[in-house]
Amino acid sequence: MPPRQRAMFLLREVLAYSALEVADILDMSVPAVKSARQRARAKLDDIAPNAELLSEPDSPESRSILDRYMSAFERVDIAALAELLRRDAALEVRMYSTIANGRPAAVTCRREDIRQPFTPFGLAVLTTDTRHTIAITTIIDPAVVEQFGFPPTPDQPSDHPPTEPTRPVA
Repeated sequence: MPPRQRAMFLLREVLAYSALEVADILDMSVPAVKSARQRARAKLDDIAPNAELLSEPDSPESRSILDRYMSAFERVDIAALAELLRRDAALEVRMYSTIANGRPAAVTCRREDIRQPFTPFGLAVLTTDTRHTIAITTIIDPAVVEQFGFPPTPDQPSDHPPTEPTRPVA
């Protein structure tokens, strides 16, 4: 998807902005937003994985682990997720704090291999009350991260100072 269409889709589908709000943010007409949304959905339908080409885990044990992981994740069952991890399991993600739409957020970075640098791949935007996180909106799109001025291979410490983009992001 072109960047503008991707931004529109994220604003509408992920953050649930109205067509009027998206039109204002992206300097588009409401009909243009609606048309772009239809094209975006059609494009996603075209590129969706073909179910016939997806493979199942190759052993009953692997299938069981995957099923248990997905079930625990969907139920937000932290204890069940922890049971699935080995004591030496690693999660190769680095996060940098920022601000998105006036809310606390974290740019997430990963690396394909231990010898490779971390690269930005997504954004987690928190919705909070006065004491707790009440929702996390996750956007997996390196282009969104670019709106915050993060370099392709950040080397900032994890306490990177927050930055505010010039306009709301998805």
